[in-house]
Amino acid sequence: MAIILIVLLTWIVPIADAEAQVTKALTEDINEVRVVEVRHHLALNPGESRERDFYLNGGLQHNVRLGKTYLVYRKVPVTNVLNRGSLGLFSIPVGEVKVIWQNDTISVARLVRVFERSDLPLLEVPGILIGDVIDLKNQFSINQKSKND
Repeated sequence: MAIILIVLLTWIVPIADAEAQVTKALTEDINEVRVVEVRHHLALNPGESRERDFYLNGGLQHNVRLGKTYLVYRKVPVTNVLNRGSLGLFSIPVGEVKVIWQNDTISVARLVRVFERSDLPLLEVPGILIGDVIDLKNQFSINQKSKND
């Protein structure tokens, strides 16, 4: 019975520790500007495009700038399956959005593009999602080329 308990603890404790590290890392970055809501209109006709707006939890007070295009990335937890320990969060580029409206605390961005995955790590769910992070350090005008072009 003691052996079973020891085996269970060697499996449970590292998993709980890894989950705690990921939760801590996500909550430490509370000041990051993230996608907090996604809205789109319904395509009523075949071939009609479905534009998507991404509501961001940052505006002028967070240095989000109207008309600028930003890189969007997703923080993905990586776990070492050999020892069940956390390797931390891995930031994976997802796409680009352009800010089309803002006030002091909220911005709305429109999808520019989602990156092809051929030269980037795969994502379990493709496209920009709630919780994805806006990279405010790498802003560029739509006329400029992004680093990925």
